[in-house]
Amino acid sequence: MDIREIAKKAGVSISTVSRAINQPHLVNKKTRGKILAIVKESGYVPNPFARGLLTGKTSTIALVVPTLKNPIFGETAEGAESYLSFHGYSLITYSSLASMERYQTIVDNIRSRKVDGIILAGSGIFQRGYQEPLEDINVPIVAIEYLPGNTTMSCIYVDDITGVKMALEHLIFLNHRRIALIAGNPGMIVTKRRLEAAYKTLEFYNIDIKEEYLVSGLYAHMESGYTAMEKLLAVDPLPTAVFAFNDMLAIGAIKCIKDKGLSVPHDISIIGFDNIPTGGYISPGLTTINQPCLDIAEKAAKMLLEQIAKPATSVRKILLPCELIIRGSTSENRKKQVS
Repeated sequence: MDIREIAKKAGVSISTVSRAINQPHLVNKKTRGKILAIVKESGYVPNPFARGLLTGKTSTIALVVPTLKNPIFGETAEGAESYLSFHGYSLITYSSLASMERYQTIVDNIRSRKVDGIILAGSGIFQRGYQEPLEDINVPIVAIEYLPGNTTMSCIYVDDITGVKMALEHLIFLNHRRIALIAGNPGMIVTKRRLEAAYKTLEFYNIDIKEEYLVSGLYAHMESGYTAMEKLLAVDPLPTAVFAFNDMLAIGAIKCIKDKGLSVPHDISIIGFDNIPTGGYISPGLTTINQPCLDIAEKAAKMLLEQIAKPATSVRKILLPCELIIRGSTSENRKKQVS
């Protein structure tokens, strides 16, 4: 039985059946009860595409992430999908591969699908020019990213400026002064922000960053952390500690150090950022900064649905706190400091 047959049997219009299923508060109790009884008896399952033609809504949300190789974006998708499915929405996840060209293609695809809203997650897509492709998409958008200057897009993200400070202070309080940085992809908002926070923190403690103590990697690739660490191991004197801008880079760095016959943390301490599950199971366990990805994604989905329900909702910016997780990859520096 389809929606037309249900309408005919109930003696009402197709639009009334649609409202009884999707917006029951708009149909009087007696009529709604009659329609829903027929729906239940027939085993009718609403067709989302047909429903979209009637309501102008598809009950579909698009999530755009820079990569699915990094577990934090898998958690982001899981958190968003869990909240959205409970509220009757489907989630389509796209990976931009941190490419603006790929990002443009994704936005075009999203536009053709007529989704009800978009969640943008991760700085892989927040490079220069990221906003222009979105200008003619008239649906609510929530960014899982800190966008201090943006006045048109709600955002939610962990306070990673404080997180960087926490990570470096942890190393400094362990008597480390030769601290190297493994930054992520150049050109991304998160890389620029964390670099600025790192330099500011080190300057506050009168610690100089030697040019050779700063190397870059790719956030999504552990092997990139390995290669970056190889460069740092060629520096004289060796750093006694390394802050990697995410856990994927940090885990690659740990493997490199161990492969070269050195010890973590006795020769070099390592700290990461994200607290991906893998970090708790490697040896030694990875000291890191935790960001609650599932919670962030659920809150982003909630914000988005609120904006869909009330388009006039004001733009909001929510920063969530982060947390230092201490494991075995960091320890006190007992070596003599060399300039």
